Amino acid sequence: MAAITLTVALALVVGGTPWDPGDTGRTVALAQDDQSATVDVLLRATIQEAPPAPAFLRLLRITLEPGASIPAHTHPGPELDRVESGTVSIAVPDGAQVLRADAAPDAAPEVVNAEEELELGSGDQVAFPTGNGMRFANTGTEDATLLAAVVLPAGSQRPAGVVYTDGTPSDEDFTGVRPSVLGDGTAAAMPDGEVVVLVERLTLADGDPIPAAPGPVLLSLETGALAFTAEEGQVQISRTAQPGPQPNITLGTLVELTPGDAAFFSVGMAEVDRPDGSGDLELLRMSILPANAGAATPAPDAEGVGVLSFEEASTLATVTVEVEPDVTPEATDEPGDGTDGAGFSEGDRVVVTEDEVRLRAEPSTDAEIVSGLDQGAVLEITGPPEEGGDLVWYPVVDPNDLTLAGFVVEDFLEPEEAE
Repeated sequence: MAAITLTVALALVVGGTPWDPGDTGRTVALAQDDQSATVDVLLRATIQEAPPAPAFLRLLRITLEPGASIPAHTHPGPELDRVESGTVSIAVPDGAQVLRADAAPDAAPEVVNAEEELELGSGDQVAFPTGNGMRFANTGTEDATLLAAVVLPAGSQRPAGVVYTDGTPSDEDFTGVRPSVLGDGTAAAMPDGEVVVLVERLTLADGDPIPAAPGPVLLSLETGALAFTAEEGQVQISRTAQPGPQPNITLGTLVELTPGDAAFFSVGMAEVDRPDGSGDLELLRMSILPANAGAATPAPDAEGVGVLSFEEASTLATVTVEVEPDVTPEATDEPGDGTDGAGFSEGDRVVVTEDEVRLRAEPSTDAEIVSGLDQGAVLEITGPPEEGGDLVWYPVVDPNDLTLAGFVVEDFLEPEEAE
């Protein structure tokens, strides 16, 4: 097969020196001579102060209807955005780096720092450093879409994933805003010093292998079908219908990804062979690389690297979880005075009825504890209930912080109207 065809996008930088777009070494280093994949760089930024491990990575697509807006807010980590279609205006009172789609190959990003609206069109990119304010609005007459990548602190002691600077917004403030999570992952380790956040589109012809990559790396399926078995390493699976931190899957599990689902490799992944007849494939790949990596090895061999074997697409696998119980006596799973048998439906808003209720990564008292929830916390039901350990669990997400997602025992939830 021919060598990789690399379409180089211009570099973005957050608090550092932009890459020379002609210096493609860090991306070409992931290529291998026997591949014919096309790799388009969509977003790339050098981050001086990335969140330390554990770090939460998210890739998402946000659709804004005409007139819709996202209220002013900040994140405790960097955010990169690319306008995929339409016209979006941004306000960046704390500063950001903007790179236009028609910029010259050697152009430096434009530093913007103003309350007034700045209009971005298709292909334009913007990068926000940690803690910087941002506001988005669709000023056009058609839907606008943003491809966004964020890196946030993880773990039970993490700060809120988003803080709204003008007060907590209402549901009406998000009218016409449709976010779709394309992939989540929690990295147990992060590169030292400056890091590069890189988002690429991989287009693979029938039978082309999936390239190896150093980690942390997230693969989100855009088109096609992908089924595999995780043979070795640390692999997490997230599905667009159930966003949030996920535990490592049990090795030997057969997994099928459908568009919008993703696989995350905390330490990296080895090349995945795909036989002829496996079909064309399009993936979005989000990587965290050391800024000073130079020629990174295309076949990482550190402990924990994901090794996959390709499988014919079949039925969706049930992903089992193998984690050590996390004892936190201040939080509880034991039923209290909550409503029993509430029968919630997807999209319902519910309220937590006791303090320090455990939010679990899976519907089991042995699963990883994502966070402790305070009494009165408002959550949104994201799917049907599941049984685990003689308890009924509901998948939930914090509507104001989509990184806070998992399962809660039904007995600790009651309809929001009851409050």
